Amino acid sequence: MKIGELSEKLGITVETIRYYEKEGLLCAPARTASNYRVYGEHHLEDLAFVVFCRNIDISLDEIRSLLKLKHSPSESCEPINEAIDDKLIEIDKRISQLQALQRELQRLRSKCLGHSTIGECEIVRASIKM
Repeated sequence: MKIGELSEKLGITVETIRYYEKEGLLCAPARTASNYRVYGEHHLEDLAFVVFCRNIDISLDEIRSLLKLKHSPSESCEPINEAIDDKLIEIDKRISQLQALQRELQRLRSKCLGHSTIGECEIVRASIKM
């Protein structure tokens, strides 16, 4: 199939496919005599895997490792479980950081009821004190 067909099937842009190919996440496709890329079913499967991984916030480096595992179907799936466990730990940390940020913003917001001028604004004053 041509790159446009692949793009349509997966709902991603042609530029994204080329980028993943350039990044080594997708092996180079065969070319026609007129130099068009021709993708096979294995390209579709690998690219669908890459898109799935990106949608669950897996980094490109992590995807490279996971693709190597994907291409070794008789190997243990433990490294994949470890990668997901690591991602869950990372998400827990990010959630904690976002909750701390939320508390700080709520604290700042509570200092200003909107009835003062910018010159009297506690939020602006808080930034000056830093």
